[in-house]
Amino acid sequence: MDWLDIPELNGIDLTESYVLGWNESAETVTLQLELVLCPDHPDYCCPPETEYACFRHGSLTFIGVSSTNGLPNQSSVRAYVDANGESDYGHIESFSVNSGVFSLGLECGLVTIKADLISMCMAKHN
Repeated sequence: MDWLDIPELNGIDLTESYVLGWNESAETVTLQLELVLCPDHPDYCCPPETEYACFRHGSLTFIGVSSTNGLPNQSSVRAYVDANGESDYGHIESFSVNSGVFSLGLECGLVTIKADLISMCMAKHN
């Protein structure tokens, strides 16, 4: 199943969203994201003239994680720094799920996470 068919991700354009960081614990993996909201998302608002999209900080958490493969230690990955001095780790290039295995194409490589479910949490304001 492609990410476009995952209800928790409705109205979010992952391919334009930025990975700000990640962390792992015993049974969770969390990606901190700067999300791009599409006009059909309930929290969408017209972006200011200085932005090309409606951005919102949020986190995508994989819950009930039994295995991960390919997720490097964040300290070993070089962040990109933009003209405003903000850093990120690039875009999510692909995202799919098959039988509880989530496959993410990140700029740092292919990551697979076997998890029970995902949860999207969005900040009220950037």
